[in-house]
Parts: sequence; structure tokens; C-alpha cells
Amino acid sequence: MKRILLPSTALFILLILNCTQAQTLTIRSAEKDKEIYKGREISYKDGEEIKTEIEVDNVRKGKISFYIYLKNISGHTLEIAPEDIYIECFNDESDVDNARGEEFNAVDPEKVLDDIKKDMDETDNMKDAATGVNAFLSIFGLAVHASEDKHYGALDAIGEVVGFAARQAVIEHEYRGEMKELHLDKEFWKDKVLRRTVLKEGEEIGGIVIIPFSERTRCLKVHIPFDTKDHSYLFNVRMRRRK
Repeated sequence: MKRILLPSTALFILLILNCTQAQTLTIRSAEKDKEIYKGREISYKDGEEIKTEIEVDNVRKGKISFYIYLKNISGHTLEIAPEDIYIECFNDESDVDNARGEEFNAVDPEKVLDDIKKDMDETDNMKDAATGVNAFLSIFGLAVHASEDKHYGALDAIGEVVGFAARQAVIEHEYRGEMKELHLDKEFWKDKVLRRTVLKEGEEIGGIVIIPFSERTRCLKVHIPFDTKDHSYLFNVRMRRRK
């Protein structure tokens, strides 16, 4: 059993908390070809061009993540675009073989990384703007007080400087907090998530794929469209109220 990257979690019983009542969401593979590896339920398929393995990683706020492993066995290069992976959601098990489910494509990691970069640039610009406003207010305050109050002296000026420093400390604190969060997001999407790549013969890769889904779903089918053979994985979904 291959494993390229360890997912952040590997749970099959996952908790969804809402503002009114907690519920337990259980997602289990309905595939025959599966095995349990260190407590994780892993399903697998061998195709004409690629070998795949899949396991549930996490569920959070209307999104489900899977850890997906891919190995190129085609004899030529294969382009892997994780955003082409999609799921079908079914509200009834009987619909699986008789109808198309509601489809959701995986989140494009390259677009997310691009958005994170834009957010970083915007955070830098906002910090620079806030620093400029803070400096202007301090200088303006010094000028106004000095012109209006003939008793305005060095101690008063020191008070303005202290005020500037205090406001700037708040600006710097908020900036560091926002940038830290953005850097953590960037590291996750860059290093943990399955990225666009080209696999040569015999090469393998693994990573997390995040897909929106409907929490009304009772069955879902994951489609990995990188082979002439269908690589689809069926999962049963159950939700019950916690006692």
C-alpha cells in the first residue's frame, strides 16, 4: 500500500457542528476492492493507464476532502489536473444506477494559490496605507496642537509620538496575524493538496482533493477521469443526530 503524503486527518466518522444541533456524518466506501490500513479504509482500482487509491480525509463546512493516490502505468506521460476530478451526489441510493447525480468539481488548487497571493499583496498594501494614515494623523496632530496651544511643549510632542507607536503596534500585530494565516493556507495548498502535474511512466503522486458537496447526500460517487477505464468510487453517507 503506497502513501506519498499523510493527510491532515484520516477519519471515517466525522463531526459536523451547526448552531442548533451537532450531527454525526458517517462516510464509508461501498467498493468491493478495499482494505483497512492502520485504521483507514482505502479503496483502489487498476486501470489501463493509471492506478488509483482513495480514502476519506475530512468533511468541513459543505466540503469533503479525499486523499487520492495516482500511479502512471500507461507507458507514456499523463497530465493530471485535479480540478477535473468530480463527484456525483445522490439523495437516494436507488438513484445511483438510474440517474445522474448533482455534480461538483474539485477545487482548483492553482486558482486558490493565486487568490492567496492576491490576498497577501492586498494585505501588504493595506498595511502600508494604514501606516501612512497613522503617520499623517501624528504629524497633523503635532502641527495643529503646536499652532493652537502656545504652551504645547516637548512632553506633549512625546505624547503624540507615543500615540503613533501604539497605533502602529496594533497595525503591525493585525498584519502579522493575517499574513501568518495566509502563509499557513499557502503551505497547505502548495504541499498537501494534489496539484497539476505531468506524470511520467512509473511515477506516482498523492495528495488531498477538496470538493464541495450537498450535506443532504446519501450516496456519492467520486470520478477520477485520467484513464480510458472508469475510475469511480461509491461512498455511502449517513447522518444521525448525536444523543
